[in-house]
This record gives sequence, C-alpha cells and structure tokens, in this order.
Amino acid sequence: MQQNNSISIWVGNLDSSCDLDNYVLNRYSLDGDFEGSLFTDEFQIDFIDEDFVEKSFFDFTNNLELAFNGFSYDEQILEELKLKDIKLLFPINCIILIYNFAYKLNHKSVGKVQFLGALPYKKP
Repeated sequence: MQQNNSISIWVGNLDSSCDLDNYVLNRYSLDGDFEGSLFTDEFQIDFIDEDFVEKSFFDFTNNLELAFNGFSYDEQILEELKLKDIKLLFPINCIILIYNFAYKLNHKSVGKVQFLGALPYKKP
C-alpha cells in the first residue's frame, strides 16, 4: 500500500544479480497495463512504481551495515532497524526496498525472499 515516508524491505538469497533483476521485473500488457512481476505475484502486491524500487545483489553477509551500505537513506534505515531490534536471522545476498510503500503482511516469506519490515524514513 502506498504510504509516504515509509519504506518496505525484503531480503533474500538468490542465485545471481540477473535472477534478482528478473524477479522484480514488471510485466505490462500490450495496452500498457501493469501485470506485475514474480515478486509482486508472490507477495500479493497489486502495484509498485518502479521509480520507488531500489535493489542490490552482493556477496553473502549477515551484517546489516554491509548489506545496506550504498542504499539511499542507508543511515536512517540502519537506525530504524536498530531501534526496532530487527536483525538478520541468516546470511543474505540481496535486498529489495520499496520507498513510499508500507507492505501489509500477506506473506512473510516466499521461496528465497523474506519480508524484513516496514520502517519510517524522512527525505532530507
């Protein structure tokens, strides 16, 4: 669900950067209607604006600071994760962020991807 100043975070273990790209790649009909992606299908998300998605594939880590390094608002995200005492329970190699979106938990985990949480953030 769209919600300003909120960020939803998913983490996972995928086989490659290409797999991550394909997982979040939105499909559109010939008329230009949004048909979703494997990601939106699995987590039952009706629509996401590609302009608000940030993702990264990296070497396996269970260190949040390393995993979020380089993302927009990374310091704010890390601070909120610490405040909420959210930790990684297993090593990850990819992150998907959706800005201005508060995921209402339909599925916590699907396959190799898990919803980590929805957090507030503020644009400077």
